[in-house]
Amino acid sequence: GFAGGTKAVLQAVASGELPSDYTPVADAIKTPAHLELAIETALGGNLNNLICADNASAARAVEWLKTRRAGRATFLPRAAMRPSFLGERTLEVLHD
Repeated sequence: GFAGGTKAVLQAVASGELPSDYTPVADAIKTPAHLELAIETALGGNLNNLICADNASAARAVEWLKTRRAGRATFLPRAAMRPSFLGERTLEVLHD
């Protein structure tokens, strides 16, 4: 299951209290079954982070959590995300 704040936000989405633009990192990642444990281990608690549209969506959910004392959550606004690229050597190692 998800951590307290994350779970509370997802329940608020389900009940219509918050818009449905929050996706847990755990639900956003697709991986082959044989790599699931490795990915879960590498990401750890970050699997509970919530991806949202923008800073306003994050602020709305943070305010919702505060007023209800429903816990904490980390939000990752898509508008603030920047791609990162793997170096050539890393790609070689992964390819082998």
